[in-house]
Amino acid sequence: KLVTTAAALNILGDEKRFLTRLFYKGNINEEGILNGNIYFVGGGDPTLGSDQVKGSAQLMDLMDSLSVAVKRAGIKKINGSVFADALLFEGKDIPDDWYWIDIGNYYGAQTSALSINDNLYKLYFKPANVVGSDAKVLRTEPEISGLTFNNFMKTGARGSGDNGYIYPSPGDFEAELRGTVPAGFNEFSIKGSIPDPPLFAAQYLTQKLEEAGVEVNDKASTLKERINYDDSKLIAKIKSPPVKDIVYIINKKSFNLYAEQLLKLMGLLERGNVAIKDGIYVVEKFIKENGIYAGGLDLEDGSG
Repeated sequence: KLVTTAAALNILGDEKRFLTRLFYKGNINEEGILNGNIYFVGGGDPTLGSDQVKGSAQLMDLMDSLSVAVKRAGIKKINGSVFADALLFEGKDIPDDWYWIDIGNYYGAQTSALSINDNLYKLYFKPANVVGSDAKVLRTEPEISGLTFNNFMKTGARGSGDNGYIYPSPGDFEAELRGTVPAGFNEFSIKGSIPDPPLFAAQYLTQKLEEAGVEVNDKASTLKERINYDDSKLIAKIKSPPVKDIVYIINKKSFNLYAEQLLKLMGLLERGNVAIKDGIYVVEKFIKENGIYAGGLDLEDGSG
């Protein structure tokens, strides 16, 4: 991660921030009814809704602020949907050489132009009193609509810690649970990766709008084709913390998601493409141009 973040500080700039925006399309009538849709537009911010980086609004605070902004725009009802626009990033969300045992867990979370809550959820279990017995699934936080589990998780010995793993295919909403969680807890949680972060972002915003009294007629969805936005219909914009603060968390906590996001953002800036190979090209070019010896360096992704 050191070479990725060194390049990011120089190429993106240590004060660079990424912008997430909320737009509407259509018309708002005198009764406050929007005949159209809301668009949640990702700009590659890896920290949106995260509690990891200072200056980033946590998930609940973020959604509350967006709900307030929608109401402030005069919208009381939406005859349409909330769409997530994550089309700034296209192509593979997970590097080819990452292991199946990792990608369902938080440290193997996929990249997205509309990342949210570090693209992770907590999965809560009730361990049994007897070692080797089944550990019961209780819930996820936040709730991930449509996510189901085939549960083979067992109860481990007291003090054995988190040895539980979540096995989905990329983008799959059915996952297998294997391993152990320790006895001696009323509840014990492990962290999983959200199967479709943009869809979750649109669904969660829809839920919070309805809780705030804004009726949304249609189901949340993800945008499949690029569209143009009218700045006069901008509802809200959220700036990320600066790159230097994101880099700090990457190296302090060995945060894979943030490293992969910055790699893609460098590829986009320098090459106009977010493919992993383009990000690697940019990092390797930076190393060569700065006279750094790279005889033993073989980059496969942004995380090392």
